Amino acid sequence: HKAGIRLLSVKQLTQRIEHFITFTSATQVTHITSADAMQYRDTLLTQGRSYKSNKEYLAATFQFFKWCKLMNYCTQNPFESVTIGQKPKAKASDARDRWSTLELKQLFDSAEYRVSDDDFKWVTLLMLYSGLRPSEACQLRISDIKSVNGSTYIAISEGGQGQRLKNINAVREVPIHANLLKRGFMAFVASRAHQNGQLFGYKQVGQTEDWSYQYCKLLSTLQTKIGMEPNARPTAYSFRHTFIDSMKQLDISEHIVAQEVKSRVKQGRSSRKNTTFIKRALTDN
Repeated sequence: HKAGIRLLSVKQLTQRIEHFITFTSATQVTHITSADAMQYRDTLLTQGRSYKSNKEYLAATFQFFKWCKLMNYCTQNPFESVTIGQKPKAKASDARDRWSTLELKQLFDSAEYRVSDDDFKWVTLLMLYSGLRPSEACQLRISDIKSVNGSTYIAISEGGQGQRLKNINAVREVPIHANLLKRGFMAFVASRAHQNGQLFGYKQVGQTEDWSYQYCKLLSTLQTKIGMEPNARPTAYSFRHTFIDSMKQLDISEHIVAQEVKSRVKQGRSSRKNTTFIKRALTDN
């Protein structure tokens, strides 16, 4: 909390560390050995989580014991050399969730989507065409939409009141897709100039101050109405996965994809060339 870590991240760390505490019968951190750490690792591997989730559970416990060592509660970190193992080869059935062409058509052609409000529609399109995380899109401020020397882009940052990003690497500048401009995105932004800073009407919800809660709930309700079964359908976050996968299928260099979805585009001639390339490569795709 003192380091300014997001409440959601703190909640996840707490949940994962408590998972280990529940697992072990030890009552003192000094009683935990590397053998206990290996047994915990093996237990994680039998509980049906994804490779990524198991890795995060193990990392949280490692971080906890690293802190214990720094605080002189123990003299060694029993998780020091314990890893989750090699990432299993991906199967087609295990591919991460993304929106298929048929699912996108089902969504956008539905009467439910057509009667939804402008906030819902633009957040959906921003995630699909810009690779934004749900919370990044929902928390945008009017001032985050920039137009400089004929180029329009979205500044993803924590500069506004209440804005939160996943981490410092999420700060970036994302060019606005040509299809969004054709659909009138800038006119929509101009129409919101009278609002109090926020581009959309979504608010932070709960202890984790989740900007995307309201949007995700609306999307889930809409999906149920149009026949997309729970636990067998893509999520709001899947729009981002769809964007990333589409970029890769277009053979766009991985470092350019990373600039789009993870880190700030460096200023200068090379970044302008990259931005132009991305816009050209994605137009009408």
